[in-house]
Amino acid sequence: MNGISKYIRLSIGIALGIFFVWMIARKTSWQDFLRSFQDIHLGWIFLGLLFLSGGYCLRIFRWARILQPKAGLHYFRQAGGPLLAGFALNNVLPFRLGDVARAFLFNRQLQVTSGTSIASLFLERVFDLMTLLMFLSAAMYFFEDALPHWSGLALTLCLCGSAGLLLLTLWPRRFEKYCLWIAGFLFQFSARWAERVRKEVKAGFVCLNAASEKSQVLKLLGLSLLVWLFEGLFFVSLAFSLPALSSPIGAWLALPLGTLATLIPSTPGYIGTFDFFVIQAMVWTHNSQAASTAFSLLTHLLIWLLPTLAGALYLLNRPLGFSLRKLGHEAPT
Repeated sequence: MNGISKYIRLSIGIALGIFFVWMIARKTSWQDFLRSFQDIHLGWIFLGLLFLSGGYCLRIFRWARILQPKAGLHYFRQAGGPLLAGFALNNVLPFRLGDVARAFLFNRQLQVTSGTSIASLFLERVFDLMTLLMFLSAAMYFFEDALPHWSGLALTLCLCGSAGLLLLTLWPRRFEKYCLWIAGFLFQFSARWAERVRKEVKAGFVCLNAASEKSQVLKLLGLSLLVWLFEGLFFVSLAFSLPALSSPIGAWLALPLGTLATLIPSTPGYIGTFDFFVIQAMVWTHNSQAASTAFSLLTHLLIWLLPTLAGALYLLNRPLGFSLRKLGHEAPT
């Protein structure tokens, strides 16, 4: 049954990806799309790649700080390969096998337990989600006049969500019993699922409790803001590389909206889901459909290609003695 549920989830993700690609294709003039690449500025693309590379360096540093708060520069170098390998595997394989790899396959190299690795990924996701909600709130406030009428409610929910996550990272012990109760209530129809969810929640709170010192939370929050600032500058640089975009600063809305859309089930590499919402953000901020589609394709290609190539080079030059089949058995169901 577990294997069947994996493939059902994959099938749903592929179907949603195809649906969003169809939604994009039916609205786009492909002649205008191709013309959007005329007079493209390669200097802006090069600058964008520098920002994207800097963002990944900050991601590595943040993960190293979560795993070993007092580790030195040598540990930063040790953590870099596994993090990039995880992103590369997520980009080409289903079932988020890159996260599974980071949780189980590099622990000897990183000198941590699997529990610590799993909890570190949970904490990384919490800080990413909190920061993205902050960025989305700021972008929605700035572009308020251009957004649909329901954006005021969405802005309020984003602010509440980011505030709640910040409180969760500062005082996790006060929230643990409530989260465990909610998890048990939501999955009371299945004892197996309830126990699995409780186990994951407890693992997450182990990491949250360890990182809940205000100085550590502020450091991780600062690093997370820098991570997404650099990624935002990557988006904006690519927007300025396309003269067909009349409002390139719309990329500040495309960044959080497109990234949060990857939470929707989709194909490996988030084909369709990421693109549709990036395009929608650019159209809302007064760019044409064709130019917005060109921007989405260019952004998605580069944001997929850089970590995939870097992670693949690491895996090819450092045999780990595991098979993809074995990795698949560890994937969450």
